[in-house]
Amino acid sequence: SVQFLVNLVISASEFDKTSSEHYTDLFTSVCNYTSFPCSEIYNYLDQCNFLLDLYSHVKDYESQTGRSVLLALQPIYQIKLSERKSSILLEVLKLQTEKKPVELIDWTDEESEVKGFLQCLPYISQL
Repeated sequence: SVQFLVNLVISASEFDKTSSEHYTDLFTSVCNYTSFPCSEIYNYLDQCNFLLDLYSHVKDYESQTGRSVLLALQPIYQIKLSERKSSILLEVLKLQTEKKPVELIDWTDEESEVKGFLQCLPYISQL
């Protein structure tokens, strides 16, 4: 399902270049729903993990193709550092035009991840 959404984002950004419609705006408006991409019964952490996976896949696509589509996605502000790389969060936060609140769940004492998270602090309004 992540790859399907990656393909949707890529297609939306391509259509934006060739039409007067703003498909990336339409796509991200759907992503704004509080339960996206899960139904109400799913845990909020499942939703955040899914969306971070989506960012990661889109970033890989950009690296492989040289195309830019990551800006089409909405921000994600929650990360479980014991399971995720802080570098993904940093890339997402750098895309934002203003500082955002972040909810930090769980922690790792791995020095590289702690240092990586500290690089995110200039982009965070509240922790």
